[in-house]
Amino acid sequence: MQKQTKIYKSMPFSKENLSQIITELDFNKLIGEVENEWFDCKSQPYNLDTEKQKMELSKDVTSFANYQGGYIFLGIKTEKRPDKYGDVIKEINEKNMSERFDVIEGLLKNPYDNKFKGKMIFEEKSLNEETLKSRIDDSIKAIDAENKRLMILSAHPHPLTELGSIFSNNPDSIRRKLENPPYLRYSGWNINTLDQSRIVKGKSIRVKNGDRKVIDLYRDGGMIFVCLADEKFLAWSGTETNQFIYSLSLIEVVYEFVRFYKLVTEDMKTAPAKVTLKARFKNMYLNNVITRISPYKLNSSQVPLPVDAPEDDFEVVVDCDFADFNVGKMAYRLVEEIYLRFGIETNIIPYTKDVGGVKEIDPEQILAV
Repeated sequence: MQKQTKIYKSMPFSKENLSQIITELDFNKLIGEVENEWFDCKSQPYNLDTEKQKMELSKDVTSFANYQGGYIFLGIKTEKRPDKYGDVIKEINEKNMSERFDVIEGLLKNPYDNKFKGKMIFEEKSLNEETLKSRIDDSIKAIDAENKRLMILSAHPHPLTELGSIFSNNPDSIRRKLENPPYLRYSGWNINTLDQSRIVKGKSIRVKNGDRKVIDLYRDGGMIFVCLADEKFLAWSGTETNQFIYSLSLIEVVYEFVRFYKLVTEDMKTAPAKVTLKARFKNMYLNNVITRISPYKLNSSQVPLPVDAPEDDFEVVVDCDFADFNVGKMAYRLVEEIYLRFGIETNIIPYTKDVGGVKEIDPEQILAV
């Protein structure tokens, strides 16, 4: 059956209009409308017997997902017109469409296919290493720290999502929380910058504290914290010729970073499947002076045996399911990987507690310092 009608439009076409048309099943009203970034039409159904068409469907679906949703209509013919930017709906064709719908619905509910050897047909949008590196480079440049000793903490969701209040001026927005983050100790190693946030290229907000630390929070849920790992911040008791990081400064700042990122996750519009945390150390051998770490608790009776950084630049990575994101546990896991990378036994990590057989960073022990 074919339906074709001449309709003159008097109102702008919106998602609300389209939703109403779908609810009423009155698709004839689409004739004369124009395709756009959230509305696409196909004259024929996808041939899901071929891998090429499966990937075409995957591409179309993910492009809409990355644009906050949209609609794909099958069985609609379009035409190009010189007075319209997009293709214009010309004809509704409902014939021979139903046999493909069940297959498409099945793929949407079960996005794994044996022909792809477990690869998802509908790829989730992730933050690739190249983009993360570019973001970190931008953060480092913001405090002119390209040639300084640095620790870089980053976190991002998978798949990427969207923060609800990143550009809001409301007192309870994540933007205002970034300007005044919670901290254990005012004089401790926290992520507070005492700065007002600035919007950067419409993609993120930034706060910084002189040349010591900077935070970039992205609207897709990514977050980067860069701090000096020298005598100006992390290696507070060191000198230019003796770069020495105590366990307290390392563990406290990691805990504070993870604690704030927990607030970021609460501002996400959609819950991701997992979260990735990374710690990078850069320029640990600057000017032939090796950064060292003291693994024990501050003022410990144990003789501190500082351990050299294993390399000039290195990183550690921790992943967790979003549903299992626990601040104390995730902070411990990141510190644990840092200790292991330094070649230090993890049973001596201080400021920890055991909760049901699982190690966590204990904020009360840090507060007691």
